[in-house]
Amino acid sequence: MVAPVLPLLLLLLVSGLLPCEAAFWANSPPLFQNSQNVRSFTKDNFTAGVLMSDVVWVVDFYAPWCPHCKHFAPHFEGVADHYSDSTTVKYGAVDCTTEDKLCAEYEVMGYPQLRLFNLPAKGSKPLSMPFRHNGKKFDGVVTWVEEVFAEHNQTTGVDLPDFDLYKDIGHGGTAPPKKKHLRPDIATKQSSRDRRAAHLRDAGLALALSLETGMFLGSSVLAGTKYATAERWLQLLIARFPLAQNRQALATLLNRMQSQRSWALAEWKDLIATWKLDVFGTTYPRDLFSRQDMELCTTYTCGLWTLFHSLTVSQSSDALSRKDAIAVAFGIRDFVSNFFGCETCVMHFTGANPDSKLNAIGATGTPDQQLPLWLHAMHNSVNARTKHSQFPLPAVHRPIQCYLYTLSVHPLLCARIVRPATPPITPQATSPSSRILSKSTPCRNPRPNICLHMEKKAEWTKHPCCMCTASGRSKSVVSCSCLHL
Repeated sequence: MVAPVLPLLLLLLVSGLLPCEAAFWANSPPLFQNSQNVRSFTKDNFTAGVLMSDVVWVVDFYAPWCPHCKHFAPHFEGVADHYSDSTTVKYGAVDCTTEDKLCAEYEVMGYPQLRLFNLPAKGSKPLSMPFRHNGKKFDGVVTWVEEVFAEHNQTTGVDLPDFDLYKDIGHGGTAPPKKKHLRPDIATKQSSRDRRAAHLRDAGLALALSLETGMFLGSSVLAGTKYATAERWLQLLIARFPLAQNRQALATLLNRMQSQRSWALAEWKDLIATWKLDVFGTTYPRDLFSRQDMELCTTYTCGLWTLFHSLTVSQSSDALSRKDAIAVAFGIRDFVSNFFGCETCVMHFTGANPDSKLNAIGATGTPDQQLPLWLHAMHNSVNARTKHSQFPLPAVHRPIQCYLYTLSVHPLLCARIVRPATPPITPQATSPSSRILSKSTPCRNPRPNICLHMEKKAEWTKHPCCMCTASGRSKSVVSCSCLHL
C-alpha cells in the first residue's frame, strides 16, 4: 500500500505541482476573478493577449497573499472601469504566485507593481510605474497613465474623472470605520491541542513557501549578492530554528545549495522539492516543511511573523550574546529586503530598521530580552499601519495568566493561556516600597520566577517575554504582562 506514494510524489515534482505551494495558495484565491474590465493573464496567453495586442496594456503584477495588493485591487479595478470604453488602453493582472517565471522575466521585485506595455509602439520595452505617495490609489494610477500617454504625444481618449468621487473607493463609498478592538490574525475555527507543534508547522510552511517562491524576485537566476544573502539566511535558520532535528534538515538544504554557486529557477524548484521529500519524517513535526495548509495562521505573512518570532527566542539555555542578537535582527531585515514581495512592506520595514538601530540591540538590557522586544515592536507597528490585528501584550485591565510554552529544553513561543506547571500563587498586595520600574523595564524581581500581573502574583518561567511597567498614581505599583509571540 505504501509503494504508490513515491511515484505520485515524483509525478507532482515533475509536473511542478508542489503540494504545499499549490494547496496553500489555493487558500489565497487570485484577485480580479469576477472583474469585467481586468483580464487575468498567464504565461500561456500573455504573449498573444498583451505583447501582440494593438492596444496599450496596464498590467498589475501581484501576489494574493500581499495585504497591499488586496488594498490596491479595488483602486485598480476602479481605474479599469473608468477606462472601459477606451479603445487605446486596457487593464490586466498577473498572479505571481502561480506565474513566477513570467514575473521574473519582467523583473518584478515586489508587489503590487504596474507595467505599461506597447507604448509608444507594439513591442516597446514595458514602462514601470515609479513610486509616488498616492501611486497605489485610483488617482495615482490615472495620473500616471495620462502622463505617460502625454509624454508620447498620445491620448487615452477618456476624460479625467472627478477624483473626489473616488476618494473612498474600496470602502463602499464611505470611510472605513476605525477598529476599536483588534484581534489576532489567528484562525479560531481550528485549534490544535499542541499549539507548540501548530506554531512550528505554520513557521515551517511559511519558510517552505518563501524558499519556493521568494528567492527569485525580479530575476530568473539566484546568483551573486542574492545567492550570498540566501546562504546567510539559511545559516541563520540552522543556528536559530527550533529543535535540533529541524536545524539538521535545513543544514542538508544548505549543503546541497552550496554544491553550485548559481541556480536557475527551474533547478531551484527541483532542489527544494527533492529536499522536502528527503527530510520528510526526520523533522518535528514530521511534515514540518510539507504541510498543505496552516493551522493557526490564515495568511502567509502571519506564518512569516511566526517564523521571525521563533528566531528571536533562544534555542538553548545559554545566554544569547549581543553579537548574535544583532546578527539575527540583520538576518531578518535582509530576508525582508531581498525575498519578501510586498514592496511597500519592504520600504517601511527597512526604513524603520537602519543599521544604527539594529546595532543598538542589547546596548541596554540583555540581548535575550531586547531582541524579541525589537521584533514585537516592529510587528505591532506593521499591524497598526496596515490596519491589521495587534500582536498584543495583554491590556493591564485584563486578568490573564501567562505561561511559557516549552518543547523539551527549548523555549519556543509565549502564549496567552497555557496549562500551568503549578497553580498561581495566592495574590498578595504590592508593598508601597516596591522598586519603581519605568516603562518597558525588563522584569528584575527579587524572585526571578515571579511575574506580577494586575497587582497579583502568578507562577512564571523566567523569560524575556515577561515585562513590567509602573502603574498607579504613586508609580510604585508594578504590573507585569507577558509578550505574546
